[in-house]
This record gives sequence, structure tokens and C-alpha cells, in this order.
Amino acid sequence: MKKGVLMINTSRGEIIDTNALFEGIENGIIGGAGIDSFENEQEVIYIDHNYNAIKNRDLLILKAYLNAIVTPHADFYTDQVSYDMVHCSLESLKNLVNNQECRYQLN
Repeated sequence: MKKGVLMINTSRGEIIDTNALFEGIENGIIGGAGIDSFENEQEVIYIDHNYNAIKNRDLLILKAYLNAIVTPHADFYTDQVSYDMVHCSLESLKNLVNNQECRYQLN
């Protein structure tokens, strides 16, 4: 990897080894990071932290780096995604009841 690379992860936290990311940032190999997903994020996301301390060490370290941006992994919460989930579910249910092919069925 080229020195100073920008590391972006907007998919799944397990894609990037968090400790390797820390090491890369601290050694200057990674020039910056944009993260909206990280390993063990389930301990942090979907929880209201307004009245308690965040105890996830990895998130606290990521947020401490001046060359890292940590944003919520919230693309799931859009009107289009919500509509698509309901539409696909109802379409599958209708097809299943009518003995038709269910495009989204998992076997």
C-alpha cells in the first residue's frame, strides 16, 4: 500500500482489522480514514449514549485521531430502503400464497 493512503470503509466493520488500522494511522502508512463501520460496532450502534459513557475502546481510539472521521452507519435508515423492504416482503408473501416463484426466497 502506498504511504499516506486514505482508508474508507462504508461496508462492514470486519473488512478492516481495527488494530492494523490503528497501527497504520500511527505509523503514517494510512494518511487518513473515513469509517462508518468497524469491528464490534454492535456494542455501540443502535444504543442511545446520551446519558452514559461509550465503553467501546476501538470507537474512542478512532475518534481521537485527527486524521480519522467516524460517522454513523445509517444508510439503512432511508425512506427508499424502508419502502423496498416492505415492498419485497409483501411481494414475496403474495407469490408464496399464490404458489408462484418468490424472487427473494432463500432455501
